[in-house]
Amino acid sequence: ESRTVDASELLPRSVEQRVFAEMDELQELHQASVLNNLELLFGQPQCDRPGEGPTVIYSSVGPTLIAMNPFVQLPIYGEEWIRAYREASGDPRRNKELGPHCYRTVEEAYGRLRSVKRQSVVICGESGAGKTVTARKMIEYLCTVARKPAKGKAKGGTHQEQIVQANIMLEAFGNAKTARNDNSSRFGKYTKLTFDPAGDYTICGCHVDHYLLERSRVVSHVKTERSYHIFYQLLGSGEGAAFELRGSAEDFVYTRQSATMSGPTDAEAFRSLVEEMTQAGFDEETRTHIFRGVAAVLHLGNVDFTADADSCQVHPSTMPALERACRMLGINAKELGNAMTSRLLKGPGKEMIKTNVGADVARGQRDTVAKTMYARLFDYIVSTISYRLKRTHPGPGAGGHGEAPEAVIGLLDIFGFEDLTVNGFEQMFINLTNERIQQLFNSIMFDRELEAYKKEGITTAFNPDVENIECVRLFTSPANPPG
Repeated sequence: ESRTVDASELLPRSVEQRVFAEMDELQELHQASVLNNLELLFGQPQCDRPGEGPTVIYSSVGPTLIAMNPFVQLPIYGEEWIRAYREASGDPRRNKELGPHCYRTVEEAYGRLRSVKRQSVVICGESGAGKTVTARKMIEYLCTVARKPAKGKAKGGTHQEQIVQANIMLEAFGNAKTARNDNSSRFGKYTKLTFDPAGDYTICGCHVDHYLLERSRVVSHVKTERSYHIFYQLLGSGEGAAFELRGSAEDFVYTRQSATMSGPTDAEAFRSLVEEMTQAGFDEETRTHIFRGVAAVLHLGNVDFTADADSCQVHPSTMPALERACRMLGINAKELGNAMTSRLLKGPGKEMIKTNVGADVARGQRDTVAKTMYARLFDYIVSTISYRLKRTHPGPGAGGHGEAPEAVIGLLDIFGFEDLTVNGFEQMFINLTNERIQQLFNSIMFDRELEAYKKEGITTAFNPDVENIECVRLFTSPANPPG
């Protein structure tokens, strides 16, 4: 196919077609040359050992690491690669030989802790780009190079092992199969790792915050996707009888008509999850309570309603499902049934009036209960992780005289933005958050750089992409938003 274009649309191209992992070396640095270089780099053979060839999914522009999702396992992680990037710290020549890598990026942040005690790494991109794996590999790297010498086996594993396993286990409760990715994070996660300046910057604590869990996925999803992994893992575990779960995913409304997944079976994934939870410090009693909460959500989804002009009640055929859900929660089935089939309205004065609702409204209230239960269960898991992984000792910066402040590396694994035909309410917030991060990126990478050029008298250095501030203002302006 051929077409005629105006000369102004053409971008300069280097005659010499070389592939650069460090794209600052491109003779012409613009979108077209970057995309062409990425394609050529991705087509190179992947070496098995560090420094023997390019790492085809990683490249960089300035301090920005660009990672592509290969959707296959590559031999570019593990102890040998960690050791190589650790030994290359502070050695520009060796770092250049090894090339860009998520290990190199997080090693740079770790190395700077001695001069700047607060470091951050923002991991963002489109849904399915590989953010979850990148964040996981960075945490594994830091927990390896900043490991405190073990004086004895801690319950459930060493502190660093607990940090790694806790972040992996969160994927079972907060990740799901989507059309683009079999393990897509449906929440944003900020992991704050603290280091002890008095102990050669070994890891001494971890705190996890999460943002905007996709609650709607608990009760509905398209046929090509799945709900959260934990539902299928518990149903396929072979231990469902302990939670009164009988049958497969097809027997529960919230998991019915789900897509299939390749890789380990749900039973295998559940066994791995139990091991991860154990290493993260979750004892058997705590694990059981969590799984009871998950089972209660599944049972609740099977509750349906019938209504006439005067009343609404739980359909008799689904009353056993409500009773099973309430046994898992330790609450009264009749009271929960009444709460879902009625609502309270404020009457004259402070009087509350109880009114019946229709069957459709009751189903909506049932879904709201299920989504709220799961969200609070997820909150509990995250807060428990943070409590168990908090600083292992008061250490420097805890209030003593003349002590150095704690050093911190923050890893923000932000949810993926998507361009959907119809965006839901939650996806709108996800996309807006990514736009705000893009605005911050533009400010750091372009606006401040241009300001520095102006001070040097350089007026035609480069033209940054179109500013996205108007898109952000559209949703965030407190008064008279445009549009």
